[in-house]
Amino acid sequence: MLEGVSYKISTKGDTVITEKISLVQEGDRYYYVPDVAGDQGPIRFSITQINETGFIAENPAHDFPKKIAYTYSKKNNQLTATISGDGKSIGFNFEKILK
Repeated sequence: MLEGVSYKISTKGDTVITEKISLVQEGDRYYYVPDVAGDQGPIRFSITQINETGFIAENPAHDFPKKIAYTYSKKNNQLTATISGDGKSIGFNFEKILK
């Protein structure tokens, strides 16, 4: 299992956790499991495609999103996530912060 956290910095400078993410292996299947802030709880997405630059995870039974795609661009050193379903699509760009 791999786990991660997404957060944002509020206007007051506070760190606010927006999502906890797990990558889980069960048998020969892999799952992307986000748990967004709020009462919804974690949602399982089956990883349906994976390659050296990213992966696609899908859950057609979920309301939105139904599909989550992550792509890494070595040229730009940038990670992009796109959530989509039912004709809607929202993109997010992530930047690595070195400590």
